[in-house]
Parts: sequence; C-alpha cells; structure tokens
Amino acid sequence: YWDDLQAVPNTACYETFDDPSDLTWNAFDGVLNTPVANPDPNSVNNSAMCAEYTKSNMHAYSLLLAESATPFDLSVFNQFKLQVYATAPTQVLLKLEGPGGAIEKTKNIGLANAWQEYTFDFSDAAGMTDLNKVIIFFDPGVEESGDTYYFDNLCAVPQGACAGVTPDPDIIDDFECNRNATYVNGWDSLTVVDNPAPSAVNNSAKVGRYADPIGEPWAALLIDYQNALDLSVKNQLQAKIWSPKATQILFKLEGGLSAPKEIWVDVTEANTWVEYNVDFSSEAAANHKKIVIFFNAGQEPEPGDVYYIDDIRFAEASETVLEDFENGAFLPWEPLDQQTVLHGTFEVVANPDPSGVNTSAMVGKYTKGSSAFSTVAAVAPGVIDISQKPQFNV
Repeated sequence: YWDDLQAVPNTACYETFDDPSDLTWNAFDGVLNTPVANPDPNSVNNSAMCAEYTKSNMHAYSLLLAESATPFDLSVFNQFKLQVYATAPTQVLLKLEGPGGAIEKTKNIGLANAWQEYTFDFSDAAGMTDLNKVIIFFDPGVEESGDTYYFDNLCAVPQGACAGVTPDPDIIDDFECNRNATYVNGWDSLTVVDNPAPSAVNNSAKVGRYADPIGEPWAALLIDYQNALDLSVKNQLQAKIWSPKATQILFKLEGGLSAPKEIWVDVTEANTWVEYNVDFSSEAAANHKKIVIFFNAGQEPEPGDVYYIDDIRFAEASETVLEDFENGAFLPWEPLDQQTVLHGTFEVVANPDPSGVNTSAMVGKYTKGSSAFSTVAAVAPGVIDISQKPQFNV
C-alpha cells in the first residue's frame, strides 16, 4: 500500500514572516519591527509580510540575532538565501554560530529600493553540526549609518550540481557555480538559461541571457563591488559573448576615485560565441568600484535583440605591456634629469612606417642630445617583478 505521493521543494525555510517559525528575532542596537507589510513586492519577493530593521547610527556592528531550537543541517542545506530590500547600497553580513564555532559571509548590496536575493555559501561548514544561531549585520563596520532595511525568506538549499566545485574569486560570473557579481542596472533583463549554441569557445551548460530593453540605447549591465577593484595584476577583463549582430560593445570601469575608463570593442562575428579580452592595464593603479557592459552601445535596440554572456572574469595579461604609446605615453618618459641639451627630447608620434614587425599607429620618438651617453628614462608606477617574466622585448 502507498499513499500521498507528493513532490516538494528540497528547501529548508527557517523564516518567511508569513508563517510561524521557531526563530525568535532580537535586535541589538537597532529597531526591529516584525511582521510588516512588504513595502514593494516584485518578481523576487511578492510575499505579503516581511521584517523591517532600522540600523543604529551609533554602533558599527548593530545586529539581528535569532536562535533555532535545533542546529542547522549544513551537511545538506548549506546554501543560505536571504531576500533584502535596502534603502541604500551597502553590504550585508550573514553569520552562523554555535558552541563549536562560527562561519560568516558578506555580500554586496548594489541595488537600492528593490528586493534582491543573496546567496551565502556555507558549504565549508558542512561538517559543523552545532550551529544554531543566525546573525545579520547590515552595513557592517559603518558606525554612522542609520538606514532602514527589509528582509525576508531566510531559506537554505543543497549545493546540488555545485557540490565539490572550488570557488574561484577571479570569476565574476559563470552563471553556474561561481556567481560573484552584484548586478545593479540590468538585473531584471538578465536570466540564467541553457547555452543556446555550445561550441569549442564555450561549451558551458548555463549562460546569461540579456534581453536588450527597447527604447534604452544606453541600457547596460552594471556590477557594483562597493570597494575598489584590485587591478594591479589581474586587469584583463574577459567575457564570452554571443551577439545577434555585428555591433560594438562598450566596457567601462567607474564609480571610484579615478576618472571613468571606457574601451570599445568591435563585434565582427554574429551568432557565435567569441571570447573578448579587454585590456584595462592602464588602470592598474586606478580606483574603480563598478564594471559596466553596454551591448550594442548607444544604438536603439531592435525587437528581439538578445545577447548571451558567460565566464566574465579578470585575468592576468599573458604578456605585460609596459608601454605601447597607443593612448599617449603611459610611463613618464623624459630626458635624464630633464636636461634636454645633454639628453635630448621625447615625444609620442605617428608610426613613420606601420609595416612589418610593427603596425602600431603610435610610437615613441627620441632625439639624442649632445652627451655621448644621451639617456631617456621613465619611472615605473610600481615594482617591476621579473621573477616570472624576466625577458623584456622592444
């Protein structure tokens, strides 16, 4: 005999604020109201009720704490998901702790005034069997902030197909197991789908699908890191893109203390996967917090324009270009001690003979001075590491 055969989600939901739970929430140094009406239901969270928390503006780590009567089963349910509606871009820290230890993860909140879901990978704690407290810090470490946050639907799911996959922090988004991007603009035009055209360039099972919004020629994907990107070594932005047309894609770094940097890339092959390498080595010492990708930049989208993107990452240049003069001189070239009579003059000019081994448009031009050892020199912006690349070519 058998009965009541049902299919149910493989999800452990610890708090929804719509139904009773065994979690009792306490606010430390802030104000918690629960349950309250959802301030702005959307496709991420259309629940009727949620929690509202206003952070203390006098405590850097004001927090919310809830204790479960039984420990969380991290051996199976170790991907914790939390939906957040923030009134300001910031970060959220989720921590699990108990008698045997603790584990915590931080996620960037790039989008304000809209519900987003954040996933915290606690698979490293799969063997910890006595964690029974959950703690939430909004805007952690910032004492003077007193913003209001809504949160809802604290649930956990298994790793599934991502079990055993090693996290790679260099990958921004592979739309499978290494999803490290916080999308601000364009999140509602981006979905994860099956790869529509697997090839030698990209045989991933899952990719990102971006539907270019009609009437928005400058619509873009914007990824917000909140903190400055480390571009000192890994400054080659790479992405695999399937474009429905020959066009241009604009890659941009912005949002920090440095002036924005734009690089245009020509798409000459349509309806096939192409891997693009965008050289931001000129920004190695710059301060940027955001990555922006404009598909078909500046052009009015046509109905049905869909782009696919995958394996977005920063990588180290296979060879380090110290100077190529294409956008002026990167290094501060000048005659030694600025003695032009003895050591001559330097300028960037058009290539006098763009052929053979050098077809570059621009080159450096040095005219010797009167000294037998006339010298032109430049000071590098940092230490030149020759341990891995000891050969210099010119």
